[in-house]
Parts: sequence; C-alpha cells; structure tokens
Amino acid sequence: GRWDARRRNALVAGEAFFDRHGANAVFFGRFVAALRIWAAWIAGMTHMPWRSFLLWNALGGIAWALSFGLVGYLAGEAVARVLERAGLAAAVLAVIAAAVAFFLIRRRAEHRA
Repeated sequence: GRWDARRRNALVAGEAFFDRHGANAVFFGRFVAALRIWAAWIAGMTHMPWRSFLLWNALGGIAWALSFGLVGYLAGEAVARVLERAGLAAAVLAVIAAAVAFFLIRRRAEHRA
C-alpha cells in the first residue's frame, strides 16, 4: 500500500534499535503503559531471541511489581500515620492543597507553551 515504504523503514530502524537496546527496552518498557504492550510486539517483529525476551520481560515484571507494590504499601503507611496524628480534616486539606498546587503548576506550564 501507500504506507509500505514507511513501515519497512520503521521495521529496519526497530531492528537496529532492538539489536542494541532490546533488553533495556523490554525491561524498562514494563514501567511505561503504552510501551508495556508495544515492546513485546516489536521484540517479536524484530526477531529478538525468545529466551532473552523471556528473561528481561520477567525481570521487568518482577521489578515493576516490587517497586509499585512497595511504593503503594509505604504510601499507605504514611497516610495512616498522617491520619493518626493530624486527623481526617487535616489530611483532606493536604490533599486539596496538593491538587490545587498541581493544577496551578499545570496551568502555568500550559501558558508558557
């Protein structure tokens, strides 16, 4: 079709990239939502050795699960301590203040662009 040349060029570039950085792309791809899906497809299309893919995909999945699990657990403990010490009203105010700060910073960044 009319996009055939573009697809072939992308595949050639993908193969070169995966030859150099395939393990890193698969491992760190687990931490990026869209890349989590595409890294596996591209690894297959570029003929990454399946044993290498399996190893780095499994290690990436384990690292992702441990890091997000620990962050969630520790954040939950921190929230529980804040609630114990400051009370629910102070915690709600802190969340509201953080949300307002986030939106103000985002709005300021949009106006700069």
